[in-house]
Amino acid sequence: MSTKVRLVQLLCPNRHAIVAGAYLPGQSTFDDTVAVLRNKLQALEAEWRCGICGSRRLAFEDAETHFDSLEQAAPELARLQAKGDWGVALRNLLGN
Repeated sequence: MSTKVRLVQLLCPNRHAIVAGAYLPGQSTFDDTVAVLRNKLQALEAEWRCGICGSRRLAFEDAETHFDSLEQAAPELARLQAKGDWGVALRNLLGN
């Protein structure tokens, strides 16, 4: 199993990211990260739809980044969060 940081995103069919989180295998799991993200959305009483295209068809996806630790990934995650630019997240974090 890889030890690279993994990025979990809630995406619509057009690949617009609604929310995202990161975890390191061995310290957490995809299922645990999805549970945290679901709880945060439910606490906000947010409507589960894409704010860009309006789609209600959303799915969580999991992908490996090129970072070795959450500490290493944190500055890039914070920058993307501040910008709200999750579309760029896959290119930067996944090395594509």
